[in-house]
Amino acid sequence: IDVDRISGVIDGETDLSNDQNRVGIISNFVVGGNTIINDSDAELRIDSFRSSGSDVLIKTTGNASDILIGQLVHSGSGSVTLNSADDILNWSGESLLIAQQLRLIADNAVGDFSAAVDLRTDVDDLAATVAGDNRGDLLIENLDPNRPIRLGSFELDPNDLGRPIETSNGQIVILAAAGIEVLDLTPTDADADLKGDPEIVARGEFGRIDLEAPVVDLRDGVQ
Repeated sequence: IDVDRISGVIDGETDLSNDQNRVGIISNFVVGGNTIINDSDAELRIDSFRSSGSDVLIKTTGNASDILIGQLVHSGSGSVTLNSADDILNWSGESLLIAQQLRLIADNAVGDFSAAVDLRTDVDDLAATVAGDNRGDLLIENLDPNRPIRLGSFELDPNDLGRPIETSNGQIVILAAAGIEVLDLTPTDADADLKGDPEIVARGEFGRIDLEAPVVDLRDGVQ
């Protein structure tokens, strides 16, 4: 498909997985089943998207194409995966992404912003990878006032590379209103010096880690 805007209500599955799709804006779009949306355009803006189904996968494949978040709410049982050829960013100061499990993959193809991921969220579990040689910071502000955000708490897809939370050349800053828990689902592969299985890795010239919350809980086996 080649459209400027998608909107509507779909009770079942939504499969827009063709790599040649061009979708400008997702607005007032409500889905009730598994959702796959691929976009090859310059950017994909999500003004308003609601899902009560299982898994959601939204991917951009265009040259330096960003995913811009306005309001994305997933109340289903599965996870939300956003995979961008470049950046995943808030669209405005009121932007918010709500989900139980959130996986972010930003390929950071162009050095246009210092942050490759910059989101306001309300999520329980987070996995995030920023790739590329350009500076690419990972900035998360989790607003849930009652439940801590958990890092490293769900299995990565076998095709994913890297650690649960990782940047290749950027800082990691996670702010959480309630707390932060860092978990290790595979404590047996830590090796003798406890360096073989890090859960949070910030590499490169700009690599540093900043976790800010009332409570930061590093569970057993975390490196």
